[in-house]
Amino acid sequence: MEFTSRQLRAFHLVAHHCSFARAAEALFITPSGLSVLIRELERQLGFRLFDRTTRHVMLTAHGSELLVITQPSLRTLNAAMSRIEQAAKGRAKWISVGTTPWVAAHVLPPAIKEFREHRPDLYSTLRCWSRHDRATDGSGKTGFRPRHFQENAGVDACHSFASR
Repeated sequence: MEFTSRQLRAFHLVAHHCSFARAAEALFITPSGLSVLIRELERQLGFRLFDRTTRHVMLTAHGSELLVITQPSLRTLNAAMSRIEQAAKGRAKWISVGTTPWVAAHVLPPAIKEFREHRPDLYSTLRCWSRHDRATDGSGKTGFRPRHFQENAGVDACHSFASR
């Protein structure tokens, strides 16, 4: 079964507005064009999504179930596309955190992971400073990488500070 994100968005808008005309307006297409999208989606799925008359549009039981299942995925897709678009246009938002190696390795990864769940529009950079465990990268700066830093926290680690 194949369907497009446009069909899924159309389905969500019709369910939200309970109107093909208002959903079509939100999509900047004609109501007949929207009807084609929904009919094609229904054909691909093998069941009706809406009970519709000339005056009312209501979700079927299968349509209600599909709406509940697909809402989180569509929200995630829309948020990701928006973040990527902002980054491509150079408007990404960054937060930089400086700390010690122990805090970077043990405290910040779960905290930053939770923060990213609430603010997925922000990118993170972690900067660590220490008097021990320094290495040079040839740039005239020295740095280190915490040995126990959790890579899966979704944080880019930049370890740098000026050499003396």
